[in-house]
Amino acid sequence: MNKGDVQEAIAKKANKLTSYGIKKLNIHAIGRRNINKILNAVDKLSLTLKFDKYIESEGEVMVIKLTIFDTS
Repeated sequence: MNKGDVQEAIAKKANKLTSYGIKKLNIHAIGRRNINKILNAVDKLSLTLKFDKYIESEGEVMVIKLTIFDTS
C-alpha cells in the first residue's frame, strides 16, 4: 500500500467504527517502512478527525491506539 492508500484505509475504518459508536481503533505496524507510513497517515488524518493517540513501540513493531472524539 502506498501512503495515500494507508491514510484512506485508516479514515474509512475510523468512520465505520464511529458510525457504530466505537471510539477506539488500534493500528499495528511491523517494519520501519510500514511504521513511517502509518505515522504519516495518522498525522494527516489528525487534520480532519479529532482523536487522542497513544503509541507503543518496541524495535520495529509499533501499535498506535486512537481514541476518537465524537464527530457529530
